[in-house]
Amino acid sequence: MRRLILAAMLLTLANCVWAFSGNDLLRNCQEGLSSFDAAKNDNAQQAAVCAYFVDGILEGVQSAEAILGEGKKPYRIICKPTGTTYGQLARAVAKWLEDNPERLHENAAMLVVLALSETFPCKE
Repeated sequence: MRRLILAAMLLTLANCVWAFSGNDLLRNCQEGLSSFDAAKNDNAQQAAVCAYFVDGILEGVQSAEAILGEGKKPYRIICKPTGTTYGQLARAVAKWLEDNPERLHENAAMLVVLALSETFPCKE
């Protein structure tokens, strides 16, 4: 039942992010992160879109997990290490998107959830 509620909450969240696809997110992440790697600020806006989009989706998932776990054993699908930076999260998502090009047409919010849950899985 918890998984069903979490899925419904995530689908609602995904619909709120319009039609921002994995292609859109990957383009922003690649351009933004390459700018940071080259110590330039050419694509600072793309880097911010990438990092803050990923962080916003993560915050939404963590909020849903907290609501679902209230008064019960916590239910978590993403367990990132303490101290993980925005840049590390963005790079993890960009790598997952690059490794799964067949999914790039899908909703970016759902792809972020998949990327982070596979990159930072929780041990049951």
